[in-house]
Amino acid sequence: MALVKTLAVLGLVLAGSLFSDAKVLGLRTWTSDTNQEIEATLVRAFKKEKGGALMVTLKLTSGKRATLPATRFSEADRKQLAEWLARNPLGVAPPAPPYRWPSIYNGTNSPKVDYAGYREERKAHLFRARHFDFYCDERLSDATVSKCVAVFDNIVEAIDSLPMMMDSVPSEGSPRYEAVMVADKAKYMKMGGLPNSAGFFSRRMNRTIIPFESLGIVKKGTNWVFDGKRRYFGTLVHELTHHATSHWRGMPPWFEEGLADYMQAMPYRSGRFLFTSPGSAVAASIRNYEETTVGSGVIPDGNLLMVHPRDLFLLDRPTWNQTMQNEVAAARNYASSAVLVYFFMHEDGRGDGAHFIQWMHAWRSAVFSRRALEYGALIAKHLVRGRSDAELEAEIAEAMSKRGLRIKFAD
Repeated sequence: MALVKTLAVLGLVLAGSLFSDAKVLGLRTWTSDTNQEIEATLVRAFKKEKGGALMVTLKLTSGKRATLPATRFSEADRKQLAEWLARNPLGVAPPAPPYRWPSIYNGTNSPKVDYAGYREERKAHLFRARHFDFYCDERLSDATVSKCVAVFDNIVEAIDSLPMMMDSVPSEGSPRYEAVMVADKAKYMKMGGLPNSAGFFSRRMNRTIIPFESLGIVKKGTNWVFDGKRRYFGTLVHELTHHATSHWRGMPPWFEEGLADYMQAMPYRSGRFLFTSPGSAVAASIRNYEETTVGSGVIPDGNLLMVHPRDLFLLDRPTWNQTMQNEVAAARNYASSAVLVYFFMHEDGRGDGAHFIQWMHAWRSAVFSRRALEYGALIAKHLVRGRSDAELEAEIAEAMSKRGLRIKFAD
């Protein structure tokens, strides 16, 4: 059944009122309470304090931003703002075009780290970097910690360098993310680590947990030091992407896992993420499945056996988690999601990710205002846009073929 028909069956058909946000979003004419007009784009509507006056931030055509009380606008504008805020309680407008994707993110391989002392209640030493608090059950030198945690700090800023405006923030009430680094692999396993894993993000505890060995920390004599050998940080990047974007709760699993796999696929060297050829990087990452025990089921004969987009769109988190019991099904879901995220970021439409970015923010607003019945309509409007299953799949297959990955869709 075609996706649009499937959504209609579920009662998730398009409604005219769904798109009333267009009256507020984008470059438009705003009118003041004294009848003066200005061309600007909405950035944000917020209250400085509970019960305070509503403030509105606009981006002018000159590029400058201005923040004004909502009372300075006409009655019609105030009414449209109120209707928009009722549907978008976060008060954040999606980023306006043009959308510029970076070719490189240049971080630092030796970020500043401060030792904050031993914390008896945690039985761990506390180190503080720019974006993370690190609890280590063994005392490490500042130089060792600095080299090992570069990936932690850089992943936050690398994600923020993308034009999706995900605005990575730690949990409420904390200025930093939290990570736990464990010297003993057995202890790591008891904390929830899976066999052969390089680390994991716990949504319940809102922290990333990582064993020393995954970061290249080894014991030499009485000291724990960085061994300097090349390490694979891919799994860690995947989990840290979840951590840095965890405030985007309620997003569908294909988006969450696809974005994490996308970041994992990007070449990372010494604090630097290369976004030069993202499609080729995603394709190369998926082709690596051929070297695993599940490769014959995921990429048989060199063709990714991809899950249909319509099925990924309708896949909820409980169902996704159930498939984790089957290695082939799980790997296929991850690979398919990475392809889907890449396609909507870089190949769909004009190739600037415009429809994808608009969908992300519309979906998030629907999550926070509890409008789940609109999810299907948002996918239909922003992502599918009238294409049949076959048309969308043909576009995906053609785009990935040019990036070095052949695709067949699973029956």
